[in-house]
Amino acid sequence: MLYFPKKKFMLFILDVLFLSLAFVLSNAIRFQKLVLSDILFFQLLLIVVIYTLIFYIFDFYDLRQSFGNVRFFLKFQAGCLVGFLLLSTIFYFLPYLKTGRSVLILTVFYIYIFCFLVRYFFEKIVLKIIIGSKNVIIVGTGSEARFLYEALKEKDHIHIKSFIEPVEAFNNFYFHPVMVESCSTLMNPKFLDNVDLVVIATKEKLTEDILKCMLYCKSKNVDVIDMPTYYEEVFGKVPVNFIDYEWFIASRLYGLKKTVYNTRLKGVIDSVVAFVGLLLSLPVLLFAMLLIIIDDGLPVIFRQKRVGKDGKLFTSYKLRTMKVGHESFRDKAGEVDDPRVTRVGRLLRKFRIDEIPQMWNVLRGEISFIGPRALIPEEVEKFTKEIPFFGFRHNVKPGITGWAQVNYKHGVSIEDALEKLQYDLYYIKHLSPILDLYIFLKTIKVVVLGRGAR
Repeated sequence: MLYFPKKKFMLFILDVLFLSLAFVLSNAIRFQKLVLSDILFFQLLLIVVIYTLIFYIFDFYDLRQSFGNVRFFLKFQAGCLVGFLLLSTIFYFLPYLKTGRSVLILTVFYIYIFCFLVRYFFEKIVLKIIIGSKNVIIVGTGSEARFLYEALKEKDHIHIKSFIEPVEAFNNFYFHPVMVESCSTLMNPKFLDNVDLVVIATKEKLTEDILKCMLYCKSKNVDVIDMPTYYEEVFGKVPVNFIDYEWFIASRLYGLKKTVYNTRLKGVIDSVVAFVGLLLSLPVLLFAMLLIIIDDGLPVIFRQKRVGKDGKLFTSYKLRTMKVGHESFRDKAGEVDDPRVTRVGRLLRKFRIDEIPQMWNVLRGEISFIGPRALIPEEVEKFTKEIPFFGFRHNVKPGITGWAQVNYKHGVSIEDALEKLQYDLYYIKHLSPILDLYIFLKTIKVVVLGRGAR
């Protein structure tokens, strides 16, 4: 199942509805009647696009925060003010779309009231009452079960009800604070009434009794799912240490399928975005080159061999952000205060300006706009030896941005590479236009806020 932020999408739909209501209500109050016209439609569309984008950039769709505290209240005021200033500027330079000053002020006022209340009641009612918590049973008590249990502890809406011992030799004991029980417990209808999901988290061969219990759960409309699949749904990544060749064989790897999107449309989109991106960013690119020359001299372009699709090498182009001749000293690579990076280089990295020349690689068809990060040959050789299935990520084109890049910090350690591989495998499995669009939107937020740069 594709990892999709359903609760965030629900909140987005509510925003669109109440943003529209705020604008329509403001016009109705100002003109004492409901006014409809083509100009009003485009004004409404602009308001919805601007404010939903600002809400996204300001993390107002981040459900991990509390929408009722003072910090969010102040941040929400700042976001609404930015929206007002941005709309005022746009309407000033596009007079044919201009709306009345009183209508705009009323609209922003209602947006402030409506969208704040939407978040407050969404947290109090939708998340806690309608969606509620999910009671989960884990079949297994070994390393796989322990890994899942530790990972799920950070999820407030998921409650581990108990563990089920998967082998016949059963001893009643406690697994941390959660009871370990026999499969006969699942045959109790009263117990099963409070269970939403059963997760099989063991590599041991299941006994006939366990299999009968799983079938009974299915017959009582309780979902039964394997641990890697459930982990994907919850965290948006593949647990690399708990999959095997059978997982690859059984999985539908949409990134490898010869669909119209994979074989044609994605490449066309890449070329168009890269071409337009290079044209629009040309002034920024030239100014950045000038800063590099002033700060540290020539050259301004950094060329490096990288591993692409099917393990083929290509030359990657980026703006130089390191001191000349220091690129090969990788003992400080990935650190926040990498001494190899120049003063201008830190600024360019923060807002990903140094990545702009890679659009030339996209136009050449060597990389995609979205995909796993292209690594240097030495890293690939090292990680392939240490991390299972690492080479599988080279079955798709690497990208300037990707699922791993927007979800995990930059790093060059084995642990970093393992974590990013989990996201890369997820991307290969679920590659689609929707996922690429979601990554693109997350990339915009990362670039605007300057997050995760090294």
